[in-house]
Amino acid sequence: MSEQDALRAYDGLLASIGNRADAIGPGRLASHWPHIGRNYGRLVIAGQALQGWDPAVAGSRWHATDARTSAGRATIIERTQTWFAEADDPVGVIATLTNRQGSPFWTLCHDVALALEPGAGGPWYSRFAWTNVYPVAADEPRDSPRGPLKEAQDPFVGGLFAALLDMLDAERVVIVSGPAYWWHPARTPAFAWLSPATFPLMRAGRVDGRTIVVGYHPTYARRRRIGADAYAARIVETIASLERGAR
Repeated sequence: MSEQDALRAYDGLLASIGNRADAIGPGRLASHWPHIGRNYGRLVIAGQALQGWDPAVAGSRWHATDARTSAGRATIIERTQTWFAEADDPVGVIATLTNRQGSPFWTLCHDVALALEPGAGGPWYSRFAWTNVYPVAADEPRDSPRGPLKEAQDPFVGGLFAALLDMLDAERVVIVSGPAYWWHPARTPAFAWLSPATFPLMRAGRVDGRTIVVGYHPTYARRRRIGADAYAARIVETIASLERGAR
């Protein structure tokens, strides 16, 4: 698939949001397109969902009614793809924010990126592409999508995510998307054959030549006394085992 396939999938997701604009309501929404680190080495790390944009960043912000027309959706996509384009490092725009540094998700990203891309050079956040399974969220207040906004995206997130991985030519994919409420809609059809894995992971396997692990958010792992170091080590070990088995 090319970027055009991903764009078509994104447009379909936005159209679904536009169709449910009345139920979603008038609040401002935020949208995400993959941020690709300057030293990207085909490692993709994905969160379960965007949670709006911090006030400190420009972001891409709009209303559900804007997605009702093809022209409106084209404008949303253009803004979503380009607002961070002039940054020294697209991932660093978020990862270096004071309120993000040291958070459970970005700590896990730090540890995984250093472990899986040791020779990439540059800061840790330059070594991977960051995306989200659910790319559109409420911006006011900032939160993961729920209710009609999540339901509008449910039928599209699996196909869009698969198209984005193809666009990025991903080789290793770490998806932090638990509990299963967030991952289940994305499982079929592209990722249906991933096998169950031991907590804090949920699923793992090889799909289309890629190594993919799906795990719980590190906040849930901490509740079971699995710290960031141990979680990152589990991810790295699982990926190594899968890749040994593929040789």
